[in-house]
Amino acid sequence: MSRNKKAAEAAALIEAGRNELDTQVFVAQMLQAAYRTLQDECDQLRKERDGWQRIATRMPAEPILPGEYLRAEMDARTCWDANYLVERSGLPLRTVKGVLAGTKPINAHIAEGLGSAFGQSPVVWLKLQGAYDQAKKRTKREAEHG
Repeated sequence: MSRNKKAAEAAALIEAGRNELDTQVFVAQMLQAAYRTLQDECDQLRKERDGWQRIATRMPAEPILPGEYLRAEMDARTCWDANYLVERSGLPLRTVKGVLAGTKPINAHIAEGLGSAFGQSPVVWLKLQGAYDQAKKRTKREAEHG
């Protein structure tokens, strides 16, 4: 075999090795990216689970603030904060923060905005506020009557 032919074969083998190495590096990078994505999704699911566990571990008679439910709904979605909810709902930031803090009750206008933001019927939010109000009244009556 001639010297040039051997050099050409060696060069071809080196190039094939580089291509194989490039492919392996690319696959490793893709696997790392997929792993990071899965970790992020797991972290989000843990946050969602923790939010719902906080609500689920309450005593049945203890009312759940609509703002707590709203926070759990926001936590269940990646990157949702009050500002993003304002964009999606069309509600003022002050209103959203008031609901989250428990200082602003949900009325028909707020329920419409929240329903629109979460793809739900506004009735869900009105019923949640109604259930909270009834539970608070019941708790107050029970405290007054012993």
